[in-house]
Amino acid sequence: MDQYRPLIIIEDDIDDQMIMQEALDDLGLFKCYHVFSEPSKAIEYLTTTTDTPCLILCDLMMPKTTGLEFRRQLLSHPQFEAKQIPFILISSSSMAEDIVDEDLKPYVDEVIAKQHEFGALTQQLRDLFKSWCAIS
Repeated sequence: MDQYRPLIIIEDDIDDQMIMQEALDDLGLFKCYHVFSEPSKAIEYLTTTTDTPCLILCDLMMPKTTGLEFRRQLLSHPQFEAKQIPFILISSSSMAEDIVDEDLKPYVDEVIAKQHEFGALTQQLRDLFKSWCAIS
């Protein structure tokens, strides 16, 4: 089952990390998830682990890079060419869908608006997991 495969979160904002972790713990759907503040640490983990994540959630705007650049970097590693890991961008912008450039649309599975209210975030995560990880 996908709940035994790790969930990967790349989010630079500590407050957003905390509320997302609380929502994940409240949902209780994943046995394992990893939260990275820096995209470079996520790349390091993803390129050295034997686990295949069920989903990658990535903040769009971060201080040193963007979620789109992270995705480009990830796809430049040969081991990710064959892996079909859903990649979801999280954006603070209400125009989130308009941010993804045409070249990356085939590689970004969904763009969602960042939720800061606990109930809305929990429901959003539940819906994502149902759609992308076959977890109910």
